[in-house]
Amino acid sequence: MQKLMPVFLALAVGCNSSPADLGGVARPVGLIPHEGNNQLDILFVVDNSDSMAEEQANLAQWAEQSLFGTLENEIAAAGEHVSLRIGVVSSDVGVGTQPPSGSCSVDGDNGALQTIPRLPNCAPPSDPWIEYVDNGDSTFTTNYPSGTLGEAFACIALLGIQGCGFEQHLESAKRALDGSNPGNAGFLRADANLLVAVVADEDDCSAIDTHVFDPTQTLVTDELGPPTSFRCAEFGLLCDDQVIAREPATYSECVPREDSYLGVPRDYATFFKSLKADASQVMVATIVGPPQGLTVVGGQLAPAVSPSCQTVNGTAYPSHRLKAFLDEFPARNRTDTICRDSFDQPLRDMARLALSAALPSPCLSEPVLPDTLSTCRAYDVTNYGTPGETRSELA
Repeated sequence: MQKLMPVFLALAVGCNSSPADLGGVARPVGLIPHEGNNQLDILFVVDNSDSMAEEQANLAQWAEQSLFGTLENEIAAAGEHVSLRIGVVSSDVGVGTQPPSGSCSVDGDNGALQTIPRLPNCAPPSDPWIEYVDNGDSTFTTNYPSGTLGEAFACIALLGIQGCGFEQHLESAKRALDGSNPGNAGFLRADANLLVAVVADEDDCSAIDTHVFDPTQTLVTDELGPPTSFRCAEFGLLCDDQVIAREPATYSECVPREDSYLGVPRDYATFFKSLKADASQVMVATIVGPPQGLTVVGGQLAPAVSPSCQTVNGTAYPSHRLKAFLDEFPARNRTDTICRDSFDQPLRDMARLALSAALPSPCLSEPVLPDTLSTCRAYDVTNYGTPGETRSELA
């Protein structure tokens, strides 16, 4: 399906500054597109470690009504029709150069799109992703042989709980889209909006040096300590401006480390933005453990991070690295807690985030102050930002 070509309305200019301050050059503060882009590629990163059974079931149960249903209904209400492409990857990319151990293999799923049917008698798509196109005439083009969109999603999204306990959400998403997986070729459409969504009960542990996963170090006195996910916090975060200690303590503020074995979330954000000529086409969303401080428990023999939320449906841990990743996409992110009996609300919020790119927006990027209205001008602009840009002033 061809992308709707954008025509931009209204560059509000000269606002909040005098012409002298601007040196006679107008300062744009907002763009209002006449038309949206109905193409949306969604990449789900689903944590498949051994504590995710209930959360995966929650995702599969609510995706059709809350995510896909909201997208289709609201786009149809706006007189448009949706073109969806949905891919699923796991959080397991293995331990690289380190010896395999437990549920952790060398490569894991390596960012490959998952289409193995996970439910009895379900119908997976014929491609490595789900294709769902509303043709606008009460007909639909799909690449799965039967059932609904939600049923096709559940068929491939219930990944199970056999994945590596060192969850590398951001690295898996990157490998899914960076061209390193030939089987994923064709998933990412050049003109489509992109939503990267992470559903996980532990923080990101994406490594640039897989030495951090060495299973032969087992003692708390070893450089890496016991081979548990506590390493992901110790070598992935600074809390209250210090490295996390292997002893009981409570910290209030945590940010990603940039001097250790794990990758920097900001660098992953830069990669995803680079996939589009217009970075505003990239959106990110998470359903994860709330990033509320960090408490170390367990004592010297087995340090561990305390959960940040717990329900009958599961337990989750603070996601400070994923929060830092989301913060790189201001106004283009959504997050909610995974400790919910229902994923209805977070998936509806995810849909509305996608709709902000799919449908025309009536909003300027910043307010126009009343006492500067006389210095503002509005223009109808075509071919914005190109050598062929033209504009005509509006009354």
